[in-house]
Amino acid sequence: MAEVEVINIRPSLVDSRGEITNVFEGDIKHVSVIRSFRGAVRGSHYHKTDIQRLYCVTGHWVTEWENVQTGEHGEVHVRNGQMEVDGPWVAHRCLYLEDTIFVQVSTAPRIEQQHRDS
Repeated sequence: MAEVEVINIRPSLVDSRGEITNVFEGDIKHVSVIRSFRGAVRGSHYHKTDIQRLYCVTGHWVTEWENVQTGEHGEVHVRNGQMEVDGPWVAHRCLYLEDTIFVQVSTAPRIEQQHRDS
């Protein structure tokens, strides 16, 4: 896996009732639904152990990232139906290019004080 990966998520079931899209299977400690307005910036931090997954329900953002241990860096764009996966020690800064709704899934709990230490 690259330091930050973008995965295209396709519906796993489509029929006359609609569709089901499975976005994650595995150990989860925290899930949140986040709404960000166009022009907003989030992130600007890294996690020591947490793997963070961001599934874009609607919208578009760009993430600038840098591995604070190796110096490797880059930029990814995330759009509807895609998932960004951020590994440990990867500083990430997200700029929302459109009003966006996404689901954030983490392997570490989000206790306010511990959030940045995970």
